[in-house]
Amino acid sequence: MAKKRAAAVFESLFETSGLMQYLHMKTDPLMDSNISISQLKILGCLFRHQGEGMRLKDIAFEMDITPGGMSQAVDVLVRHGFVERISSEIDRRAVSIRLSEAGKAKRKKIYDFFVSMTDELMEGIAVEELEAFCRVTAQFRAKLNEKKQTLLTQLRDKNIKSKK
Repeated sequence: MAKKRAAAVFESLFETSGLMQYLHMKTDPLMDSNISISQLKILGCLFRHQGEGMRLKDIAFEMDITPGGMSQAVDVLVRHGFVERISSEIDRRAVSIRLSEAGKAKRKKIYDFFVSMTDELMEGIAVEELEAFCRVTAQFRAKLNEKKQTLLTQLRDKNIKSKK
């Protein structure tokens, strides 16, 4: 019974995620700038790590994208004016990536669109059910983040050992 329930939960999450990604690609806030899901994820990653920016290899590692693929995606975002490359004052060779003002505005426009869409989807669902949904998904995220951190630690350790 537990496996059957787990399969139902997995399928529900998988299908919901797929529908959200489809809507990401087919909605006006994204289509007017031709931002791909990967590029949108880069904007989200930079938003979460606001400040002086992030190194390309750190973004690539966090998103599990090759540095070459990340570089191409960032090049497109730079051309669109959504991110900027910043040279380090300490090391001229070190370059960080950060959201530009246009990137922050684009991210906000997309975020606001999806909040509005979510508000529309919530119509007719009892507040108690929505609160339960939020509690359950928060628990899922916490467990997923624990697994992610464990995996990142293992990958870093493996990467350090392979460089020796």
